[in-house]
Amino acid sequence: MIAALYGAVPRMEELALDEPVDWQINEGQHWAVIGQNGAGKSLLCNLLLGRVLLKSGKRELKYGDKISEWAKMIAFNDLYSLPDVRNSYYQQRWNATEIETIPTVRTLLGELADKQELLRMSENFHLQPMLDKPVLALSCGEMRKFLIVKAMQSAPKLLILDNPFVGLDAASRKELSGIFSVVAEQGKMHLILLVSDPSDIPSAVTNVLPVKNKRLLPSCPRMEFLRNRRFIDDLFDISSLKQKQYRSSVPVETLEEELFRLDKVSVCYGRHTLLNRISWQVNKGEHWALVGPNGSGKSTLLSLLCGDNPQAYAQQVFLFGKKRGSGESIWDIKKRIGYLSPEMQLYFSTPLPAVDVVASGFFDTMGLFRKPKEEQRHTALRLMDYFGIQELSERLFTKLSSGEQRLVLLCRALVKEPEILILDEPLQGLDKRMKEMARNIIGNFIEQGKRTMLYVSHNLEELPPSVHRIYSLPGGNISMR
Repeated sequence: MIAALYGAVPRMEELALDEPVDWQINEGQHWAVIGQNGAGKSLLCNLLLGRVLLKSGKRELKYGDKISEWAKMIAFNDLYSLPDVRNSYYQQRWNATEIETIPTVRTLLGELADKQELLRMSENFHLQPMLDKPVLALSCGEMRKFLIVKAMQSAPKLLILDNPFVGLDAASRKELSGIFSVVAEQGKMHLILLVSDPSDIPSAVTNVLPVKNKRLLPSCPRMEFLRNRRFIDDLFDISSLKQKQYRSSVPVETLEEELFRLDKVSVCYGRHTLLNRISWQVNKGEHWALVGPNGSGKSTLLSLLCGDNPQAYAQQVFLFGKKRGSGESIWDIKKRIGYLSPEMQLYFSTPLPAVDVVASGFFDTMGLFRKPKEEQRHTALRLMDYFGIQELSERLFTKLSSGEQRLVLLCRALVKEPEILILDEPLQGLDKRMKEMARNIIGNFIEQGKRTMLYVSHNLEELPPSVHRIYSLPGGNISMR
C-alpha cells in the first residue's frame, strides 16, 4: 500500500463527497480518475494529500505523514505559484522588455537537478528549443511540458497530474505516454492522472476510478473500463445531450471586407524567432482553423490580431483595414472580438463570482474589475443557463475546477455576441459531454449572420462543421492546406 483513505469525510460539508471515501493505491498501480467537470476528481486527491482536513475516517501513508515531501500534484495554474511569475499580467508575456525579468525554463529546472539529469529529461521530452525561453513566453503545451518535467525531477513516490495531455500536440502526447510507460516499468513512482475524456487514459494506467456527481463508482482495470461503452456514455450523460440552437440578438454590422492582414510579419524575443515572415489575410464571414505544433507561434500570432502584442506596431499588421498604430486604441480592437485562450484562466486570480467573470467580457478586461450593470449580469446569467452551468453563477471562479473555469470563460467570449470570435483551444479540459455541447453552440453561433471565427486546436475532429479553411504553422512558418 502506497496511500489510502478509509471512511474519509471532510470537515467542511461543502467539500464532502456524497459518501465516505474508501480508496487504496497499492504497489505497482497507476490510476486514472475520470469523470465530468466538477465531479469531484480534484477534491478526492486533495483528501488524499491532506489539503482537506478530515472530520472522520483516516489516511494511511507508506512514506510518512509529511506527504508533501514525497508526493506532488501538478495542475496548469501551478506555474503562477513560482517566484517572479505570480504577479505577472496578461499582456506582459508579449512585452519584450518586461519579459526579460521573468526566469527562463533552464533557470527554474536547473534549481532542481544537476546538468546530467536536466539533459536526460530534456532529451526525453524534447525540451531543448524552450530551455532559454522565459516561462511566460511558453505556449500552453510547452508550459505543461515544463510543469510535468519540473515535478518529475524531484522523483516523488506519488505524482498526481491534472489533465496532463490537455494542450499537447500529437507528438508531445505520444512522448508523454512513453514517459509514463517508462515510469511504470521502473516502478519507482506511482501515477494518478485526473482526466475528463477516456482518450486521455494512457497504456501505463492499470486501474480506473470513475467519479460522478461527487460519488465514487466501482473501480476496474483499464481495459475493462475502455471496453464498456455503455458505462462510459452513462458516466458522461451522453444520452441526455441535446442540440441547442443559439439565437443571437445582436446584429453583425461589419463594414470592412478585410478584417486582418499580416504582410511578411516576424516576431522575435532575443534569439528566439516565434514567427518568421508570416503573410495571411482573413476576410469577413470566414471561419479559419489555425493549427501547428506546440511552440510554433499560434498564440503569438493571435496576440498581434487582438492588440496585445506591441511588436505589431513595427510590422505590416493591418486590423480592420488600418495599419496597426494609425490611431486606434486597444479597446477599439477588443470591442469587436470575443477572445478565449488557455492562459486566460491564470489571470483571473481575484475571487469573483463566476457570473461576474462572464460579464467582464463586456469590458474586455482582466485583473481590472468593473462592476457589471444589472442588465449585463442578467445577460451573463442567461448565457450560463444556456450552457447548463447556472448553478456555478455565484461560486467563486477561483474555487471552480479547471473544466468549469473553461466553460465560464467560453461564456465570457460569447457574452457580448461579438462579430469576431477568436478561440484558442476552447474545448481544452472539458469532459466528453461538454466538448460536444460547446462545439455545437460555437458552430451554431458563428453561422448566424456574417460572423468571423479563428479557431486554434490540435484536434481537427473537434472543429465545428462550418470551419472551411485551415492554416498551419510548422515551426513558425505559415502555409495553407
